[in-house]
Amino acid sequence: MVDEDDWLKAHIKKFNAVDDAKELFTQVENNQKIDERIQKALKNLTVERKRRLPDNENIEEKSDDETDDILDEDFSNDQLGKKIVEESTPHCTKIIYATRTHSQLLQFAEEITKTRFQPRIVTLGSRQHLCINESVRALKKTNLMKERCNELRDNKASEKRQKDDDKKHVAKKCKESCPFARSDAIEDLCDQILASKLSSAPQLVDYGKKISGCPYFASRKAVAYSQLVLLPYQILFQVEARKAWGIELSGNVIVIDEAHNLLETITGSHFITLHARELKSVLSVLDVYLSRFQSRLTPVHKKYLRQLSTIANVLLTYMIHASDKKKSYVETMTTFASEAYLAQYKLDNLLEYIDQTHLIMKLSKFSKHLDGEHNKEIDSTYQFSVEHLLHTKDSSNESQSSFTSEISSGQCASSSLVEERTVASALCAFQQFLQIISYYLINPASQLGDIIKQCRSLILLGGTMEPSGTLIRSLTMCCKIDPDKDLIRRSFGHVIREHQLLAITITNIFGRELLFTHDKRETKIILNLLWTILTEIAQVVPNGMIVFFPSYGYLEKFIQEMPRNILLRKVKQLFIERKNSVPTLFDEFAKSARTAKGALLLAVVGGKLSEGINFSDELGRTVVVVGLPYMNSEDIIMKEKLKFMQSEFGPKSGVEYYEAKCMHAINQSVGRVIRHRNDYAAIVFIDLRYKNRRIVKDLPSWIQPQLYNATDLNDGIIRLESFFRSMNNCIQN
Repeated sequence: MVDEDDWLKAHIKKFNAVDDAKELFTQVENNQKIDERIQKALKNLTVERKRRLPDNENIEEKSDDETDDILDEDFSNDQLGKKIVEESTPHCTKIIYATRTHSQLLQFAEEITKTRFQPRIVTLGSRQHLCINESVRALKKTNLMKERCNELRDNKASEKRQKDDDKKHVAKKCKESCPFARSDAIEDLCDQILASKLSSAPQLVDYGKKISGCPYFASRKAVAYSQLVLLPYQILFQVEARKAWGIELSGNVIVIDEAHNLLETITGSHFITLHARELKSVLSVLDVYLSRFQSRLTPVHKKYLRQLSTIANVLLTYMIHASDKKKSYVETMTTFASEAYLAQYKLDNLLEYIDQTHLIMKLSKFSKHLDGEHNKEIDSTYQFSVEHLLHTKDSSNESQSSFTSEISSGQCASSSLVEERTVASALCAFQQFLQIISYYLINPASQLGDIIKQCRSLILLGGTMEPSGTLIRSLTMCCKIDPDKDLIRRSFGHVIREHQLLAITITNIFGRELLFTHDKRETKIILNLLWTILTEIAQVVPNGMIVFFPSYGYLEKFIQEMPRNILLRKVKQLFIERKNSVPTLFDEFAKSARTAKGALLLAVVGGKLSEGINFSDELGRTVVVVGLPYMNSEDIIMKEKLKFMQSEFGPKSGVEYYEAKCMHAINQSVGRVIRHRNDYAAIVFIDLRYKNRRIVKDLPSWIQPQLYNATDLNDGIIRLESFFRSMNNCIQN
């Protein structure tokens, strides 16, 4: 028996050794292929190749038959379900760096090239940032650009066939194709990336224009061989986007920057909303399309177009019945699919048909040709909304998603209420009559769990990661992370010294307590007192001063009181952030802030200027936060989210989540100032609640020890004057 066990162990050992040898051999072979590809890229750089488009290819030719663009007569049912077998490419271990904006990716690319490390870097982005075909860029919307790009590439790669007068089949080349989809030019661009000559998106675009090659597909081609991949959140958090770009998580290190809002970002990337008017527009276009091309449509086309029309009708009927309830409510995806009769459909083939036939683009083009009452251009986002909602139908885990139906037969609520709603509600609040359905991912940690399972390690970075209770709880309970073994936490202080920061709270004026709760902050007394406080502060602080309000609605209410309080305009030049603010607002403020008079910017917590913008040096010598920007607790999605948190993580977790969202937004806003070790600024919090220890503990650790509670406004003004006088002396000495 002993001998038999020894023989078995020896056999297993030998078997494992063979497996290990095969794995090592595969790895060596893989590394050799990578080395060969890099050497090829470097070799190709020795010969500068400069391509220009021939004159006859600068402009895309239009097809003789305008219906070629809106009708695909050659499509067959056999094309559905076919899996494209792609040639396997070698791969190397990567660091995948993801952040919120393309400008942050550009900054990171510029900084990493200054270090002694010289990794092979590729920056990924949407077609809006990388496409150089002006006819595609003119479409502006990402979904339309994608459809048009795929259509042009399909045209370039294939030939349509038609019959001549002798009934013989002849090849008819598609005239309209993308002049930048050239394999040799794309290969050249890829070589430049792998040779570390083009690390950022702007560099790639400029060189792509020079040699008439597509930067978008060159960057996709370079992913497999790159060591550092820079990409926006949207690509990392969506499975289909990762597949399209060839992003493999297995064995790679994932770095997520600006991770303070990680769970909310994942939720936002999966959010879908659909209006009743959108469904009506889709049905209108589909009906005319089917009628117009009845004789030319194949049975396959008719089948799927009618199925799509039926589903749109079903959804519209569901919304009409829901409107009778005169209220908003929440359902799980399973319940919705059943009540809307979607459960009976197998949607995989329909979605594949929509994708392969470029149906969205064709319907968008067709809508422009409609005459009479259909002559209005239909926003193709409508068709995309329907398609995306159908993708959510098979979401089986009810704890991970919620389906909301928001119905109202009345007019919109007041502007202040509208602005304080969650993202989902804000979208429907723009309509005169609210009648929408939304898909909302209520447990984003489920998506994060998939990333954690696959990657080698995950690094979450952020300047304002605290409060982190909700994130840690999600990682440990939903993603099955052991906090003792698998989780390492590191926190670092600010680079400045104590004397470079003044943080104070102003909680009362003239003996009156300042409480900016929803029910009290819009009174005329509070608004006038706030004008007084800001005017007093503006008179004693230098250069740029930024005031963050809890919502756009409240900011507008505050501005309405301005005609009777014009002194503030005389103290500093005034700039106001609005939802549709012009892109030059920040530049104009910055120019004025550097003058002796200085500038005052009224902005919103959670707005465009509260994240990702640096108010360094003179641009942000003082930042003021008015009140606390709590979300509307009566919003139906917020209620459902709090209920989910309490059921999954315990009774206190809902309140913690609600407060954490507020404090993250505040911490991001105050973090816009003091951007380097020689910078300095004053931070002023205006609200009685900033005396609450529970609130203070969630402020950044570099602010907490230095937070001073002013006895009144005069005490606060004296502190501000003393601080800036002291900093002036430091600079002069």
